[in-house]
Amino acid sequence: MPDRVLARSLANLPDQVLVAELRRLLAEQRERLAEVLLHLGELDARRLHLPAAYPSLFEYCVRELHFSEHEAWARIRAARVVRRYPGALSRLADGRLHLTAITLLAPHLRSDNARELFEAATHRSKFEIQAMLAQRFPQPEIATRVVSIRVAPAEPATVALLEPAAAAAAAANEPTEAPRLVPARVDIIGVSAVLGPEAPRTVVTPLAPERFALHCTLLEQEMADLKRAQELLGGSIPSGDAARVIGRALRLLVERLEKPLRSPAGRSEVPTPAPPATQSRHVPAEVRRRVWQRDAGQCTFVSASGRRCDSRRDLELDHAQPFARGGRTGVENLRLRCRAHNQYEAERAYGAGFMDEKRAPPP
Repeated sequence: MPDRVLARSLANLPDQVLVAELRRLLAEQRERLAEVLLHLGELDARRLHLPAAYPSLFEYCVRELHFSEHEAWARIRAARVVRRYPGALSRLADGRLHLTAITLLAPHLRSDNARELFEAATHRSKFEIQAMLAQRFPQPEIATRVVSIRVAPAEPATVALLEPAAAAAAAANEPTEAPRLVPARVDIIGVSAVLGPEAPRTVVTPLAPERFALHCTLLEQEMADLKRAQELLGGSIPSGDAARVIGRALRLLVERLEKPLRSPAGRSEVPTPAPPATQSRHVPAEVRRRVWQRDAGQCTFVSASGRRCDSRRDLELDHAQPFARGGRTGVENLRLRCRAHNQYEAERAYGAGFMDEKRAPPP
């Protein structure tokens, strides 16, 4: 029905009918949302984002289902809650809990307190639920701060950095080394990053063409490094502008990380033969460089529909013919895979049960 026709038809509804229709639509919307979460939870359990060539469920929801980032985050978190605690589903469907309530409760839910927390959050607003959780799970106080950000129109790019008064987070645990029999985990040549709903709350906000505001928290040592860089760059950046210092540091970091993947300076343009394939797990630097350039620094997994995974994070070298099954280490048998699709390929080759045993921590 065209928008104008619908608007005219609503304008003619009696007040009581309008309110009744709105309530009916909201009830249907809640029931549909409950069904969406059920389907999303099942899709999550089956990890169907992987054969669709997405490295995470979050990316699948944003790029394939066209959710906003916040919608994807909230629905994925809620889907995992209702799958683990079915009592949340009926409460969502009948309106006792809203979606925000479930996402707020999620970090605190345990098998022994889920029912109690669901009851305590029933028909509560976001603020009321936050207050209830603050009483039950108190958090450390934070300092009151007011930050003024001034953007110079003439500058092509400006980054606003909110500096912390002190360290506010512990360093993340280092990932454990993959089992030796995992043919996919040959070598890590990318930069690890957390994706999706559990990602750190670093906020990047577009301000204008080619200008962004970055709000993040630095550890104490990182803050000390920033101040030392400001001192060392006093001649070239007299103002000590944190944005320009960070920009310079990032440029140097990218150049350093990409250097092993570029052709050495002065190399002849005449093609040279690729290093011969070996039966060793060691990947020579020249082989790594050639594979990276051939695959354009991007995961090469392709879905049945022809979509290539566009992830450039957590890239690893994977043997097309598994190493444990005679695959050799050479340019022709190596390809780039993001970690998610690397593990997915290993499960397809060896079975999910076998890989779960290999990933399990030692007793």
